[in-house]
This record gives sequence, structure tokens and C-alpha cells, in this order.
Amino acid sequence: MASRLLAATAALFFLTVPASAFDQAAIGQLDSNGECLRCNLAKADLRSADLESAILDGADLSGADLSGAILSLASLAGANLTGANLEGADLTGADLSGADLQGARLVSATVDGAIFTNAKLKGADVRGTNMQLAFDADLAEAIGGQPAATPSPPAGKGLQKLLTGTLLLVAFDYCPSGTLAADGRLLAISDNQWLYALYGPTFGGDNTSFRLPDLRKTVPAEGLTWCVVAGGTWPAQP
Repeated sequence: MASRLLAATAALFFLTVPASAFDQAAIGQLDSNGECLRCNLAKADLRSADLESAILDGADLSGADLSGAILSLASLAGANLTGANLEGADLTGADLSGADLQGARLVSATVDGAIFTNAKLKGADVRGTNMQLAFDADLAEAIGGQPAATPSPPAGKGLQKLLTGTLLLVAFDYCPSGTLAADGRLLAISDNQWLYALYGPTFGGDNTSFRLPDLRKTVPAEGLTWCVVAGGTWPAQP
């Protein structure tokens, strides 16, 4: 990351950004160890910079140009990204929880698995970006739309400790509240974001929908039913 970051930005900083706009030492810190906590990078030119896995928690990136930047798996928790340009940026798996992205440009960005919990997105331009692939049940509400749906149906009593997306074999002919029949049904991505984040198009679907696994022919005995846990707890990776 070090060499590409300097190559992409060093010459541009002095030519296009006033010296007072950001802390030059912060660039060196980022370049040396990929970490720059609460540093000042306001208005910095970081176009196409390789910041994969960088730690920028609480950093001031207001007005920064991060268009085309690689920010996959980066940590930007609590960062100030107001008015920042993130057009075409790769934010796959990035942590933007609590970040301020008001007025930011997120056009055609990749946000698969990105965390936007408690992020501020009022006035953000997200055209061409599939925000449904980001992790935050209140994401649509944050950007001024309708509240995004939580897993449907809601968790039934006693199911909260089960992991979302796992299979449950029950000894009766219906699936309990908080689960869905594993019958290959087609579900809208917009209404079932968490399940889609786990399953994707593995069992079929398109850009707006996906299918559940179909296990109707695999029940081990008559009277049993396979169900998919839809309202459980998110299965964190080890």
C-alpha cells in the first residue's frame, strides 16, 4: 500500500491543496503503517489511492477526493467524510459506523458488506450504488428514503439466539414465527437484506430478488419441515 499511496498522491498534494487543508505528517503516518487515527486529511487528494485495510477511525476527511480509492476492509468508524468524493470507490467490507457522510458523493461506489451503523448520510449522492448490500437496517431511512426492512418475519420468541440463515428442522408441518419455509421461494432483496447478504444468488435469483434453498424433497421423515431462520442473530465470521 505504501508505494502506491505515495505515488498516487505526493505530487498532487502540493499543487492542488493548500498546505493548511491537511496535515502532511498524516500522509507519512498512513504510508508507513496504514494507520492514521483522528488525523487531519481534510480536502486531501487521495484519488485512486490504495487504502485497503487502512485504519482511519475518527479522521477528518471532509471534502477529500477519494474517487476510485481502494478502501476495502478499511476502518473509518466515526470519520468525518462530509462533502467527500467517493465516486467509484471500493468500500467492500469497510467499517463506516458512526461516520458523517452528509453531502458525500457515493456515486457508483461498491459497498458490499460495508457497515453504516449510525452513519449520517443525509444529502449523500448514492446514484448507481446498491446500498442494499451494506449492513444497516436503518440505511434507507438515513439517506432520506423509507426505512429499510429488517429480516422478515421478525424473530419469534426463543429464536433470537439462533443464527440468521441457518436451517431448522421442525417436527410439524409449518415454519414458526421468525423462520421461512426452505421451499425455494423467491424473495425481494430490498425486504430481506440480511438473508441476501448471506445467500446471495447461490440458489437462484437476479438483481432484485433471490431464492431460498429448496429442501422439500430432502426431509428425513414424513411430517418434518425444513425452515430458514430469518429473524435470528447475525452470524459473525471467526
